[in-house]
Amino acid sequence: MTEPSDIRSFDDLAAPAASAISEALAANLLDQQIEAAWDNTHALFPDLDRPDVTTVRMVARTEWAQTILACMTDAGYSGRAVEDGSFQTGSIDPTIAPQYYTQLFVCKAEYPIDPRYLAPFNVEQIEYLYAYFRDQLAPCLEEHGYTPSKLPSFRTFSDGWTDESARWTPYADVIPTSESAWLELQQSCPQLPRSIY
Repeated sequence: MTEPSDIRSFDDLAAPAASAISEALAANLLDQQIEAAWDNTHALFPDLDRPDVTTVRMVARTEWAQTILACMTDAGYSGRAVEDGSFQTGSIDPTIAPQYYTQLFVCKAEYPIDPRYLAPFNVEQIEYLYAYFRDQLAPCLEEHGYTPSKLPSFRTFSDGWTDESARWTPYADVIPTSESAWLELQQSCPQLPRSIY
């Protein structure tokens, strides 16, 4: 197992190549993503009937929020694509909330995130991410007045990365004072290196 001292500086590491995933895994990850989107909708409105949806195309993580916003706008609804890559609904009139969230599910199912962005990271990606967190992200957060939690050993970090509930990130203890401060921080200190995929 690689130790922290063995992991070169982030600036000295080449961008890793994501592992190829099988068609079966890609299909499974795609199904999980769409099922989760419907589960979220159904939890809010248990009486809704699930619409039949055909995927239009799979999108990269970086374009997902803007794509969902465009889909919702085309359907006559509003929302906001946020700099951190998420989509925010904003305030919704309760009288149209069921229709709104049904359409949001439709948009998510029509334009899901490409499964290659959801597949588990390989060793090279985990090492690259660790170096980024250590050498770039944590210092960036400190420069902005935040104190990241203590960097774990690489072994602990790597083992935890396979369990989403145990993942360590320098952002774990960061609590911005406002939404605008959060968005500014995301721009200055991206949570993931752009070249991780």
